[in-house]
Amino acid sequence: LIHSLVLLAPALNPLELWTSKINVEQWKKDGFMNFFNQNTQRDESIDYGFLLDLQTYSSYPVVTTCPITIIHGIHDDVVPIQASREYMKKIRLLNKHSISLIEVDDDHYLRKDETLNTIKKVIRDFH
Repeated sequence: LIHSLVLLAPALNPLELWTSKINVEQWKKDGFMNFFNQNTQRDESIDYGFLLDLQTYSSYPVVTTCPITIIHGIHDDVVPIQASREYMKKIRLLNKHSISLIEVDDDHYLRKDETLNTIKKVIRDFH
């Protein structure tokens, strides 16, 4: 049984996120596209099937069984914080379990000490 969720810079609305930054027709034609991977610091080839798979997922999944806390960096240039703000609005409109968004002074990777302390506190408070 899941009692609560803590989401860290979640990739909500991933289809729009990906298609807003690339030439979809070129990707489809070539069958793959190279993307820079921040973790490996090199280009990675991603098959067009990845985009087709994204189309099968809900942009903003509705969680109806537990409270949600989102921690998202205001300087996130990978997944804009606006996606988390929109998700929070949608869940609140459905009047489901509580949802909160903690906006931190960090980027997508949430590595600053202050952010890590916030994450630890949120997790501890859930128990």
